[in-house]
Amino acid sequence: MEPTFQIDCTKCFGLCCTALAFSKSSDFGHDKPEATPCRNLDADYSCRIHDRLRDSGYKGCTVYDCFGAGQHLSQRTFEGDDAPKRRQAIYAAFPKMVHLFEMMWYITDGKRDVTRDIHDQLDETLAALTRYAALPADQFERLDLIPVRQTVRPLLEMIASRVQAQYSGRRDQTPRDWVGKTATRT
Repeated sequence: MEPTFQIDCTKCFGLCCTALAFSKSSDFGHDKPEATPCRNLDADYSCRIHDRLRDSGYKGCTVYDCFGAGQHLSQRTFEGDDAPKRRQAIYAAFPKMVHLFEMMWYITDGKRDVTRDIHDQLDETLAALTRYAALPADQFERLDLIPVRQTVRPLLEMIASRVQAQYSGRRDQTPRDWVGKTATRT
């Protein structure tokens, strides 16, 4: 299985709109507890206000990214079966799968010219993460992400230090905030 990070909501059980909780704020128009469908979610898992989310007070929905974990969990892990008896397990697995896909995305994005010396480590780690994502539902439920994160974190720190080092010789030494930015590959 090659990870894909492109969201395809048409292949998802509306997991971000059901599994996750949110509070009424400037980002969301109402309070919603976890494992509860959003009031704007239709029975076919489509959003009734998708074409006007921002104008309706749901700008948080427009910026959320599950990295493709929703459709993966819906179609592969749970094999397209969202029977009521499985929903609690699906909802519980969603945040874990999102974290796993996020780690895979960071590792994939970290393969740059400046990280060439650790590409083998990145490939090995991505392969392991991909195997975790491919686990059957009952095994994925038991997966402990804490040791997985402990393995991935040092690699992410190596990526960050190498990417930032390429900018250390610049004349403008103003600190940079890279959160939410897409860097140009070198």
